[in-house]
Amino acid sequence: MRTRQQYQQFRKPAKLHKALSNERRLLLLSYLAAQENPDLLAVTDLARELDIEYTLVSKHLLTLDQVDLIERVRHGKSVGYRVTDFGRKCLKLTS
Repeated sequence: MRTRQQYQQFRKPAKLHKALSNERRLLLLSYLAAQENPDLLAVTDLARELDIEYTLVSKHLLTLDQVDLIERVRHGKSVGYRVTDFGRKCLKLTS
């Protein structure tokens, strides 16, 4: 019988795999990685550029952020997003 502690060790890898298993999240991740100045891309910009609903973009970005594939960058009142080094490594593995 597995103990709760034994299952806990798989929680983070499982969340990472789940985040990377969605086509739209991979699209967002690769789009952000390809940008020269991604810090300036807000949710509305990403939604417009990728033709995805604003609410879905926001939800997907939250999922990517929770597993450290992207990070939020605050510029005054606005928030931009960029891919972390870990996110770039994971993205290379999916290509």
